[in-house]
Formats: sequence, C-alpha cells, structure tokens
Amino acid sequence: MANEVQTPSARSVRPVARPPVPPLTPVDPRGPAQKGDMALGRDFFFGTQTSATQVEGGNIDNDITRWAETHKGWAKPNPGLDHWNRLEEDYTHLEQNGHNAHGFNVDWARIEPRPGVFDRAAIEHYKQEIAICRQHGMEPMVTLMQYALPPWLAKKGGVLAPEATKRFAEFARVCAEEFGDQVTWWSTMNEPNTLAAASYMAGLWPPGKASPIKMMRALNAQLKMHAAAAAELHNVAKAHNREAKVGIVFIDDKMRPANKWNPLDWVVSKLYDYVGNRWFLNSLAKGKSIWGVGDGKTIPGLKGSLDYLGLNFYGRGWGHFTLGKDGPIKDVPNPNRKGPQPLMDAEGLYERIHADYNQLKVPILITENGVDVDGPDKENQRGRAIVDALAAMKHAKDDGVPVLGYMHWTDWDSPEWHDGWTQHYGLFGFDPETGRRWDKPAAATFEAIARRHAIPEQWLSADDRQSPALRDKYAAQALRESKSAKR
Repeated sequence: MANEVQTPSARSVRPVARPPVPPLTPVDPRGPAQKGDMALGRDFFFGTQTSATQVEGGNIDNDITRWAETHKGWAKPNPGLDHWNRLEEDYTHLEQNGHNAHGFNVDWARIEPRPGVFDRAAIEHYKQEIAICRQHGMEPMVTLMQYALPPWLAKKGGVLAPEATKRFAEFARVCAEEFGDQVTWWSTMNEPNTLAAASYMAGLWPPGKASPIKMMRALNAQLKMHAAAAAELHNVAKAHNREAKVGIVFIDDKMRPANKWNPLDWVVSKLYDYVGNRWFLNSLAKGKSIWGVGDGKTIPGLKGSLDYLGLNFYGRGWGHFTLGKDGPIKDVPNPNRKGPQPLMDAEGLYERIHADYNQLKVPILITENGVDVDGPDKENQRGRAIVDALAAMKHAKDDGVPVLGYMHWTDWDSPEWHDGWTQHYGLFGFDPETGRRWDKPAAATFEAIARRHAIPEQWLSADDRQSPALRDKYAAQALRESKSAKR
C-alpha cells in the first residue's frame, strides 16, 4: 500500500541533522521476507553495472584503451579483470549473490574493427555472454556505447565525425539483428554529457580537445546518434516481432548555487546545470536540438525514442564561484544539510527520479549508484548507502513513479578512467597486482535485499521510513510537481 505522507511546501521543510541509523545486523540472505520489511516488488531488477573497457581485458583495443596506455593516471586495460575469459565464473558469482539482472556494454571496436566489417568471433562471444547471463537467471541489459569508440572512427573525429550517426545506426542494427532474440533492454549510450565534458571540455579523455564549442557539438552529435540507433533497435525488433525496451543512460547531478544570495554562485551553477544536464534532457523531451547549445532543429526519430530513462546518480551539486585553479566553479557540501554529510544523497536521488519522470514521462531505471569507500571498517557505510538509496526509490514508487530497478555501480572494483585504480565502488574486491577477488561485507547486504526483494525492517532508519519530501525542500518541490501533473 502506498505510503500516506503529507505534501509539504518547500518553505515547510527545514534542514535537520541526520538521525542515528541502526546497524546492518546479519540476516539470512535466503530467508523469506518478513512482515515489516520494505518491499520493492517481485518484478524489481537488482544487479550491477559495468563497462567493457574497465573489466574485459582480453586484448581490448579501442580509442580509450589506447589513450590509457600513454597517459598518466590511467590504468592499463590489459589484462584488467579478464572478464572476457571468465564469463562462466563471473556470472556464477553474480547469481550466487542473488542478482537477477546485469548491465554491460558490447564493445563497438571489437564488433566493428574496420568500417563496415563486423567480426564474427566477437559477435559470437557476446552471444555467449548474453546466453550465460540468462542461464544464470539474470536479465541482460546491454549498452551499445560506453564512451569508447573504434579507433578508425576516432581518427575521423569520433562523435564529431560527419559519418558518426550513420555508422552508429548501422552498428545498432547489427547488434539488434544478432542479439535481439535474447536482449530486451537496450541503452544506446552511457552518459553523453560525461563524454562531452571529459573529452571536449576538460580534455582528459580522447581526443583531449579542451573546447567549449566542440563540447556543445559533441552533445548535439550524440543526440543524433541516439535517435538513429534507437530507431534501428525499435525497427529490427518490430520486423522480428520482438520486444525492445530502448533507453539512454544519463547522469543527472543537478547543480544549484551554494549561496542563494551570491549572484556569481547563481551564474556558474545555472550555466553548469543547463549545459551539463538540462539541455540534453530538454532536447530529448522536445525531440529537437534546442537553442542555447543546439540549433533549434528537429532531430528525426528523437521524439518518443525512449521507453525508459537510465539514471546514473551519485549526488546533487552545490556550485560556488571560485577564482582558484579549478575555477570558476567548485562543488561544495550541501548547505541545506546540518551535521556530517551522508555518503548517499538519498533525498537527491528521490528528487531526480521524480523530476526526470515528470519531464520525460517514461519509467526510470537506476543504472548506476554507489559510493567510493575502502577497507573493512568502511563497508557498513557502503551497505548503509545501498539501503538508503533503495528506501528513497521505494518512496518514489509509492508516489506513483514507475521505478524499474537498481543497478549498483559496480560489481568488482575496477579502474575508474583517468583516476586509475584509486577508487573502490565494487561490491566485490579485486587486487590488480595479484588478481585476487573477494566478497566485501556489503555484498551480503545487497544479496539479502535482492533475494527478498525487500529491505529488512531492522535495517530501516528513521529517514528510510519517511518520505524524503518531508526533509528536503527540493524533494518536496519535485513531489508537488508530480501531483500537479496528475491532476
């Protein structure tokens, strides 16, 4: 039964200190759900998300792996976690931990090593991976592009190449033909805003071009690539009488001014948020490349291209203008939260689920969410972050938002792009020096929830039991907008 909660006004919500949370005492992960548990639904997806470049090894060769070989801070991609050669072992492990879905991408460079030439061995390998995923009771959720591009396309300009849209559409068509009998859930690409910012604004990723104009062109190019690929995925499915659920994965780190009375904070945070978040989502909603970053033209196939939105969320941003070396904007702690900042911005997750659903009117799948902690004494924080995130999602579901599932980032610790092996997001550990793998304590927390399809009652904090709209003014505003839209 849906939670009976008040709909507070933004003014009625006041920052409060985070109340004490109960310990994550061990529960039998295979035991049945109990009365009082917070049920998420039997059709809810529980799994992890990963990317080929970060885990496959197996002599993977794309523009990012080549870049990683020669640029400081990047981890060498081979042998990596060697997932390419350990499919049965890895999927057995995930099944043993209660997962019923797994998100991964097929590497474009492996499948199309030369323009128009599709490698049969790579296709068969991914067919095998999809089959193994299903054999172990998991729904495969396949992404076509997770930043990395075939070197031949990178040489021609990457996503800015004149032929990028046509080539990506053809790649999508081949994948739909080859894998569509076993894959229902597709994402055309992962975080187009991150690729544009990292490659063309910060210059940290290939091609390393620090140009605001090229960053905006990259955002526009990826809108067109998504629309063309989505059309191919839908058309092939229709021709074969198959079901295809097509989405795009987007990271929405809504930025607001840290000091609402500081006009400079307003300017930099609004500019960051518009270019980095709002413009792309607004364009998806309207079916055209809207002014400000785009040219105002309608993009064929863009309107109605989404069956769901994959939402990657790690927290909201609070922008402060600065003249420091990393200026002009610095992300600071949430000024509306008293006391220590929680690792998981559960209120922000709830807010963005509501806001993105209100705008796009498609179901929401959390495709990435997690925290970077390391060491046995920190694992309770990872487990607590998972509980808090899922509780916020439950409240959004009870409000009427179709929330499909939770894909934790990530399964095994893996190199995080230009940060190398410095971060620890995995439910499972991996030592790149020895190749040793192990389960972290939070893996048992995730398993218990995934098997029960519910959060054990004894793990629920006072915050978890309460709608985030009652303690966060932006969450309250998002809920009010949802209720208004239903009238």
